[in-house]
Amino acid sequence: MKKIIVVGSGFSGSIIARKIAEELNREVELIERRSHIGGNMYDAVDEKTGVLVQCYGPHYLNTNKYSIINIDDENSKEFIKHIDSNILTYGIEKNADIKGEILRIDSNGSLFTVNSFPFSSKLLGEFNIYNCLSIISLLTVYNLSYLDFAIFIKSMNPIDGRMNKYTYNDMNFVIDYAHTYSAVKESINCVRKLAKKNLYIILGCGGNREKEKRYMIGSLLNEINANIILTIFFWYVNFIIW
Repeated sequence: MKKIIVVGSGFSGSIIARKIAEELNREVELIERRSHIGGNMYDAVDEKTGVLVQCYGPHYLNTNKYSIINIDDENSKEFIKHIDSNILTYGIEKNADIKGEILRIDSNGSLFTVNSFPFSSKLLGEFNIYNCLSIISLLTVYNLSYLDFAIFIKSMNPIDGRMNKYTYNDMNFVIDYAHTYSAVKESINCVRKLAKKNLYIILGCGGNREKEKRYMIGSLLNEINANIILTIFFWYVNFIIW
């Protein structure tokens, strides 16, 4: 059977080549004049800042509409430099267009306000408040009411595998299927703030995701005052107990 030649490895070429190889089980030769695949969407880590940037410019942000930025993110200023559009910022710590104020955050969820409008959520962690602020920012851009989202987020239960809380014999368990360094860091930081007694962290160290960052996870664990157990599960699962 003759192989198939795909010329160009931009979005279309890369996707078509992969589909043919995986779904049709055909041999594919991908021809690209550049030194990388991905076309103009190719990204790489900037050596000076350590920020993952699009080498051909963040054209997905170049719009005559709005770009929504977490102003509390340490890289927000770098993002803003490359944005050619209106900017709407959200945050908790710094001044922002959409300014969140945390009233309560505990093992049952959180209560916060945005411009005096109250929101409550069953989702654990400050990072989930930031997720809510990003949605509220989008509602603001489209001039939509906060009310429907406030009703929805108040009744929404945590997604299976993401910061699920259980109680057994006066012990609290939080299970989170974090598999990257940033996700592991956020879930651990969340529970550290909630823990009132001894904290145990059981971390699955198998799997194939972000192997190059495992030393970073190890460094993070070295800084935590907790009882830490590492397993050889073939996926990342965090059981955090206090």
